[in-house]
Amino acid sequence: MPTRPTKHSKALRERPLNARQEAFARKLAEGSSQRDAYIAAGYNVKRPEIADSDGATLRRNPRVAARIAEFQARHAEKAGKTVADIIADLDRLRDLAIENKQAAAGVAAVMGTAKILGLIVDKAQIEAIVRRPAPSPDIAQGVILSEDDWQRQLSRH
Repeated sequence: MPTRPTKHSKALRERPLNARQEAFARKLAEGSSQRDAYIAAGYNVKRPEIADSDGATLRRNPRVAARIAEFQARHAEKAGKTVADIIADLDRLRDLAIENKQAAAGVAAVMGTAKILGLIVDKAQIEAIVRRPAPSPDIAQGVILSEDDWQRQLSRH
């Protein structure tokens, strides 16, 4: 059975953000990473991973998300450029590149347009951590051994 909104729930939705939530939203809209925005907003963080997870939770808060969108809209308005303006610029650059027989520049303009429209998403670089057995106690901690050194270490045991 659906519940009716109460005066209390309405008050919660309309309540302004606290100072840290406001600072977090502003930093994100300015282009800071989620982690950096969370820390810069003054939240107490013992480990960076906590800033990542708590920042993600805070970003999903509907009131915070709405505030981020407000800041982003203001920034876009100040810049005086819209997506349509940027795409028009890229189209002109593409035409100029083709006119001057500069295929690479034309391709770059087309790719830029596709990225702005969300048709192409850059893949993030993924770094893999290769786990190896711990070195013997006689090797200083933090020393990274080559494959040959590992083989020699393993053959001794």
